[in-house]
Amino acid sequence: AYIYMEKYEEAEKILKNLIRKNPDRIGPRLDLAACYAALDKPDEAKKQVSVIFKRRPNFSLQTFAKGLMYKEDVHKEKYLDLLRKAGLK
Repeated sequence: AYIYMEKYEEAEKILKNLIRKNPDRIGPRLDLAACYAALDKPDEAKKQVSVIFKRRPNFSLQTFAKGLMYKEDVHKEKYLDLLRKAGLK
């Protein structure tokens, strides 16, 4: 919800905690990579992307995007743009 509201600093804190508790889940890492992209922290974003590809070598942003459910496409596209900026393809 914080990403949707563009409250990236707040989201970052929560996501880091979620990752600490369950480092194998990629959902929080995707969100954190998007936050870092929004906060103009490219090195941190790339670190998350690297972990995502280590855990899911065949990860595809295109396939992932098909499963995203947003009420408005503009929000979905903004999120995907942040993930692209983070280095996901």
